[in-house]
Amino acid sequence: MDNDADILSVVKEAYPDMSKSDKKIARILLEIPEKFIDANVKEAAELTGVSDATVVRFGKNLGCEGFKELKILLAQHLAVKQALEDAGNSQIPSSADSFLEQIHHSASTALEQAMNNLQPDKLDEAAQIIIDSRRVFIYGTGGSSGILATELHNRLFRLNITAIPFTD
Repeated sequence: MDNDADILSVVKEAYPDMSKSDKKIARILLEIPEKFIDANVKEAAELTGVSDATVVRFGKNLGCEGFKELKILLAQHLAVKQALEDAGNSQIPSSADSFLEQIHHSASTALEQAMNNLQPDKLDEAAQIIIDSRRVFIYGTGGSSGILATELHNRLFRLNITAIPFTD
């Protein structure tokens, strides 16, 4: 599948040439994508009125490795769409400058929200728990979380706190 195209655009473009069963799946996927993301293969089959195998084949017909990758691409598309809407713009920026402005605005808003929600007493309590621990296990799942886990390990190491990072 083309990495630049979002999955819903791929489904819309392929729709006219789809089989009757694939069109059933595509209609549900386009109408209520959130429900599709939460479903497993069996639930998606029941939701669309087709067999489990047809649901798996549908993903492969779109160029995905299978149902799991289809759901991941759909979730990514919806997350990007939501982030753009949250930033006050439901369309992809037309230039690099507007994209950079959007990133700056989103980052500034996130930092401001984090500062407003910060509870210094809870932060001190967490720091004391780490200091008093014999060993700290750090789990980072995903790209940036894995990097953060490694960075925390490095910082704790410099403070002579035994820490073990696990990343995926």
